Amino acid sequence: MLSALLKDQTRQPHQSLEKLLIGRLKDIRSKADYGSVLRLFYGFIAPLERKISRINIESILSDCFERRKALSLLNDMEVLQSGTYELEQCYLLPDIRNTSDALGALYVLEGSTLGGQLISKMIKGRLEVPDTTLTYFNSYGDNTPVMWSRFRQVLDNTPAIDHKEVIKSATDTFETFKNWIARHEQKEL
Repeated sequence: MLSALLKDQTRQPHQSLEKLLIGRLKDIRSKADYGSVLRLFYGFIAPLERKISRINIESILSDCFERRKALSLLNDMEVLQSGTYELEQCYLLPDIRNTSDALGALYVLEGSTLGGQLISKMIKGRLEVPDTTLTYFNSYGDNTPVMWSRFRQVLDNTPAIDHKEVIKSATDTFETFKNWIARHEQKEL
């Protein structure tokens, strides 16, 4: 099964990104800190979603439009009043040339919805913010396990995808996101 292979083959870059993100999230002490994290996520996710949208994956992932999250990040920033002006965006993104590449990148984005539920609870415990500022981290709400399961089924049941390309794209996405966050950690020191 490709989903199990992906989990195994991307374990190291996934853990490396997760470690960096957890440190960043634990540093949230104010709405301004939270807004900074939302802007950081938007700066990576919005351009990556644009690249993915250039690949026609609707035939294998019929709910692909429902899975876009950049607008949720914008909504959260607006409700938080953290400002959506001058949003820096990442341009050193993984190559997304075909369906396999798109699915590899989506593996990272969709997998993050599982951790997003924990993150939304953590933020809610640290800050007095309305749920309307947590729509990104709580993307699918109670439907998160179902949405993840559907995505895994697509990975495991689509015969015409190159497993090596999917794994490479997922690995590149984890590493690129980590580099994006690390670069901003350096700027803030």
